[in-house]
Amino acid sequence: MSKHIRALFKHKIAKKKGEQGFAMVIALGLGVAILFIALAALIASETHQKIVNSEIQTKKIEDALDSGLAHFGSFMAKNGPLLDINRESWTSHINSDTPSDLKLQKLLRICKTDQEWNHQKELIDLFASGGFQMLESSNKEPYSFAVPEFDFNADKNILKVVLLAQNSDGSAVSQLNLQFQVNTPPLKIPVLWVQKGWEGTGYLTFEGNVWASNCSFPIDKVRLKDDTYQAKYVALEPPPLPNLEEIVSRIPTSQQKLILKDSSANSLLSLPRVKDKPSLEASNAIETLPVYEYVVSSMALKNKSLKINTMYNGKHVKIVLYLLGSIESGTEIQHLCGTNPECNPEDLVIVGYGGDGKDTLGEWDLINPQICLTGSDNIEALIVAPGYQLGLKRKNITDKYFIFFGSVFVGNLVTSGFCGDNDASVLFTKPVEINKLPEDFKLQNFYPQITKVLSYSSTSSDFSLKKSEIESGLIGLESKPVPPESEENFELSP
Repeated sequence: MSKHIRALFKHKIAKKKGEQGFAMVIALGLGVAILFIALAALIASETHQKIVNSEIQTKKIEDALDSGLAHFGSFMAKNGPLLDINRESWTSHINSDTPSDLKLQKLLRICKTDQEWNHQKELIDLFASGGFQMLESSNKEPYSFAVPEFDFNADKNILKVVLLAQNSDGSAVSQLNLQFQVNTPPLKIPVLWVQKGWEGTGYLTFEGNVWASNCSFPIDKVRLKDDTYQAKYVALEPPPLPNLEEIVSRIPTSQQKLILKDSSANSLLSLPRVKDKPSLEASNAIETLPVYEYVVSSMALKNKSLKINTMYNGKHVKIVLYLLGSIESGTEIQHLCGTNPECNPEDLVIVGYGGDGKDTLGEWDLINPQICLTGSDNIEALIVAPGYQLGLKRKNITDKYFIFFGSVFVGNLVTSGFCGDNDASVLFTKPVEINKLPEDFKLQNFYPQITKVLSYSSTSSDFSLKKSEIESGLIGLESKPVPPESEENFELSP
């Protein structure tokens, strides 16, 4: 091989080795870069995972606090009477046998079995201690919930509470501070308060609260117009009826023991009559009204109607019918306020004395008296007849609705047969306002009830309850009908 060829060969070899070395350097550089990228990705992934885990933990504890608040609300909805007692003495009061404590226990225990009552007492003990309770949130995560601070100011009707929730290992804790408005008595009285039961097969509609004092009353038959109303059992007793002997002593003789029935002479009966006189005055927030009172022995108007004029001779008046016997099936009473701003349902009051020995005159104590009202139009009234059966029936099957405006306190509700209608076209609506009840029928023994949220603050800025719902000021202790053994819902709703 010549020198030139050997030299050229060595040069090619050297060049090749140089290229290989450069390639190796590049490869090493790329490997290091890839390694750094991988490490950065790993670090970013771990950081992201930590953030995700933190968010998950935060969401879980917020969810736990949300569930804890619902649990607290459900407890207070069932145990409102405890607000009148210092929390430290709750346990002693629910285990005492003094007359006042037995009355309190009756209010708390309404329609509960021994097992349910024992469970309720255990919850009362837990809330009384202010200690943590093990519960399960809506996402099925276990957590502990406590109400360490509980302060009810009866003078201002404000309840202040502090709610705590922590996850199962105690690594995440959240706190909610709340102020509630408390009202006694409640702002909403029922459109129907039944002392005994439900006779018949019908399903009527109620645009208002329904109360039952007898645990056999079928709550599941109640059809509420919407979720703002509640059907529930109550242990409260209505006040006694006015003394009939005192009433008779002040009423003109011509307005006593009326028998209202069909008359060929009149196509329409009307009260007041020309010679009738008011025997009382009743004051409301605006004016003082003359009161026309009547003792009615019986009423049977199959073909005629009774017209109640609470705007009489240009004056706003009030009419009270003290009923000794039944209002027979087919009777139509017309008290229609229409658009008259001065007329109210409570301007017509019907008080029934039969059925349970309440008639102090002792003449008309019927075994099973009825108030059967028929109409092709609406009626506006307050009916107080705890010993009577009440039925509302459309006059004609073609009538779309028969609507009762006001409040009814009766023994039984009848929804079939000759007295009552079994159609949802019968509607109870717009109860009498509590401050417009007659002086001799003031509801008593009401206990405090939480009605709305006044303010709140949380250690978690993303507290899962909607801010708008809380700030609306309404607190939904009203709920759909539930069997007595079911948990009562407590929701913050607009």
